[in-house]
Amino acid sequence: MVERYLAGLNAQPYAPALVVVGTEAHPLGWLVVPQSEAYARTRDVRNALVGAGYLLVDGIDGSLHQVHATADLAYGEWIDEYRERGAGCRRRTRCASG
Repeated sequence: MVERYLAGLNAQPYAPALVVVGTEAHPLGWLVVPQSEAYARTRDVRNALVGAGYLLVDGIDGSLHQVHATADLAYGEWIDEYRERGAGCRRRTRCASG
């Protein structure tokens, strides 16, 4: 699913080709790290995509969401906001996904 999403972005004119360079389990699902294909191939920082953030694949429904690059992945407020918006939970309550 993430690769299909990235393929759609890659089809846009002047967009750098993006690939998945990492994944990590998260209480809400899986965090996926996209990066430029050129950086993945060469590891040359001049080819690195900066500030793109992560993609979150929801562990319950498989939906795809963007997470800001500066978000605290473990304890950030974005988690409460995500649960409130995405899962219909109230702040500071335990949702099925966490």
